[in-house]
Amino acid sequence: MKIREAFGNIRLRNKLVLSYIIMALAPFLIFAIASSVYFIQQLQATTTHTAQLTGQVSGAIDVYINRIEKTMDYAGYAAQRYRAALEKNRNTNPDQAGIRETLTDIRLSHEEIAGILIATEEAEGYVEDGMSRISRDPFSAESWYRKAEEAPGRMVLISNVTGRNITTRDDYSVDDVFSLAKALQGPATGEVWGVVLFDVRHTIIEESIRQVSIGDKGFVYIMDGDGGMVYTQPNQVVYRIDPTWFTGEEEFLTTSILGETYQLRLQHSGYTGWNTVGVFSLDETMGGVYTVMLILGLCILATVLLLLAVSFRLGDSITRPISRLRSLMRKAEEGDLSVRFRRKYQDEIGDLGQSFNHMIERIDKLIRQVYIEQQHMRDAEIKVLQEQIKPHFLYNTLDSIGWMAREHEAQDIVRLVEALTSMFRVGLSQGKDFITLK
Repeated sequence: MKIREAFGNIRLRNKLVLSYIIMALAPFLIFAIASSVYFIQQLQATTTHTAQLTGQVSGAIDVYINRIEKTMDYAGYAAQRYRAALEKNRNTNPDQAGIRETLTDIRLSHEEIAGILIATEEAEGYVEDGMSRISRDPFSAESWYRKAEEAPGRMVLISNVTGRNITTRDDYSVDDVFSLAKALQGPATGEVWGVVLFDVRHTIIEESIRQVSIGDKGFVYIMDGDGGMVYTQPNQVVYRIDPTWFTGEEEFLTTSILGETYQLRLQHSGYTGWNTVGVFSLDETMGGVYTVMLILGLCILATVLLLLAVSFRLGDSITRPISRLRSLMRKAEEGDLSVRFRRKYQDEIGDLGQSFNHMIERIDKLIRQVYIEQQHMRDAEIKVLQEQIKPHFLYNTLDSIGWMAREHEAQDIVRLVEALTSMFRVGLSQGKDFITLK
């Protein structure tokens, strides 16, 4: 109610300008709101899509790792048979050709497996395919061996394979693989007697990541539970992401990297303990939004400027004739009935001014008519008065004044009265009224 009252008290020109601006900006505001809702939905859809992609990559890697773990179990079963044969023939050294052939078959049938090693606590107790020992130090002192030994029955993933007492015979570097280790336990006692180690190429991760797309600047990378990098495609952004930013098993956060805003989505795998992180550029996703909003802002600015110019011009075309008409009415109120409104256009205001002219003319005509009627009334009253004043009454009155003047010896008055009496008699003899004598 107060807003309506305040709007009603605004001057007509400002009210017109404000009305024009509101009516013109309403479509832009509606479009801006609709666009904002649409782009927010698109952003939410992109976020959901990124979460789905990271979940798919994490799930695919889990499937790959699970398949390799089963292959490790098969290799461990072959190692158990070799150990049983070794214990049965303690005085002889069983030929390793059989188990090495088994490991070779496993490696060749799985192209993602780069090398296999079965190690024991003894310095010479190991069998390999595709890998060999660098020094004669026992493998039991290696970190991968101790990790597997500390988690019997569970597969251990090692993302960083540098610093090992192992060299590879195939053409691949330690940066191209990650390792899986699993302890070998005695069937009766459950005591750990060795560890089976697989080097796995990153191709299985690369294939999973290659199937996803998060825009031109988006990417997916894998890091282990300690924040170490497992696999990533080369780019300038990934190495500027601090693993400590993530605190939960599934987290969504927004950050600025190299002057650009990115959103990160982390998906934790309970099976491998790895984290799959999806990264996409908000600036890229919202680039269309920013362009549309910039164009919309420029359109609104241009529209407002044009509206101000047009609305003030239109407002003046309406309020200026009204102001002029109001000024003429004030002069008419002060008594100047000669004022007239000069119409320039054949519009409603021109019609109103023409009606004002007709009203002033009628008022002036009525005033003149009243003046004439009053003049006629005064003339009639004078005639009535003349009829009432009789000549004989005046004559007798003059005689009485003359007698009184003679009695009192007022010679001047006597002469005046005699002169008036003479004039009156002359008038009577000529048939004229006394009051008309000059």
